[in-house]
Amino acid sequence: MQKRFLIVAALCLLVALLFQNCAGGFHSADFGQGSTGLSSQTGNSNTNTNPNPSPTPTPSPTVTPVTHCDAGYKLVSGACAACAAPRHYQYSFPTATALKCSPTESTLFEIDVPDQGYALARSTLVFQNNNTTVPYYWNAQILVGNFSVAWAAGDDICPAASTPTKTVMGYGQLTASNHHLVVRAYQGADGCVDGSVLAPAGNSVDVWVEDPAPECAKQDINLVSTYDVMKTNSPNYVAGIFPSSTFPYYAWTNSMTPLLTVAVPPTPGRSKILVLGSVEGTPVNPTDVSYTCGGSTSPHLIGQVASNNLGILAQAEGPLVTLNGGGTMGHLVLSPQMASPAAYDPIYLSSLQLIVGSNLSSSISVTTGGCCGDGKIGFVKSP
Repeated sequence: MQKRFLIVAALCLLVALLFQNCAGGFHSADFGQGSTGLSSQTGNSNTNTNPNPSPTPTPSPTVTPVTHCDAGYKLVSGACAACAAPRHYQYSFPTATALKCSPTESTLFEIDVPDQGYALARSTLVFQNNNTTVPYYWNAQILVGNFSVAWAAGDDICPAASTPTKTVMGYGQLTASNHHLVVRAYQGADGCVDGSVLAPAGNSVDVWVEDPAPECAKQDINLVSTYDVMKTNSPNYVAGIFPSSTFPYYAWTNSMTPLLTVAVPPTPGRSKILVLGSVEGTPVNPTDVSYTCGGSTSPHLIGQVASNNLGILAQAEGPLVTLNGGGTMGHLVLSPQMASPAAYDPIYLSSLQLIVGSNLSSSISVTTGGCCGDGKIGFVKSP
């Protein structure tokens, strides 16, 4: 009886072991990493089972080189890039210079500017008349590299007096072969004596230079002149002839009216603008002006720079000095200029104007152009 029980128990144990092996199925642990055993995801044995199939190659897009860029951008290696911001240089005149009589010019300052590109230069000047009895005038100009705007400006100095701060501007292209800048001046008077007028040390010149790429020219910096505009529009102008009484001129009036305009293109990446103006007014007949040295200092002439939408940006005014009751003098240089850059938005500022007006009697004719006197307006933009 006991023996039969043991046999039955052994048979039951064998059946249990067989059942467990069948119920447990196959386990992944039973196969190595490189096993080709089947799994529940295997499906048809003829199907490709590569888990990372190679993608179908995509053909490279055809790149068309850029041949033209919008204003304010330059072409670099077949792509458009923004024009570099203008560079600024400032120089102080280390020594004083005694002027010589017209037409002999004296060099007040000269330097090779270490840059290339179109450049605007502004010289800030004071002149001193050391003659105690004779009135003198000064005349100065700036030549910038291959200059294109370089008309001189000047006005009068009472005996034993100094001028208020005056500015003279010029414009040109600095190149590898010509990046020279020179400021020069002369003096004049009845019975002129060399050395009577002194340009003291400490006068200065600022130079702004824009990106030399041709596409960037006049985008950030520009300067225009009434003489240049007038000669372009005048059928009587002969290239190379210095302005004379027969040269076109602008007559000032008793209201503020535009003399000169310059367009301001929308350069990307610029948020500030410096506006610079200068103008010389000359009475046709100086004896008509009653102010002599030591007389009234009421302003006779007013100059302004303004934008097309923002109104007046800067103003300058002053009296005409008709020396010794008349003669051939009576010039006045005004410099309406911003003291520092202002906010710039191309939506609201697309052009600038030089505006002038006279407080003199309407019977007294004041001109810019003709024999004497230029007007200029320009700008410098920055990030």
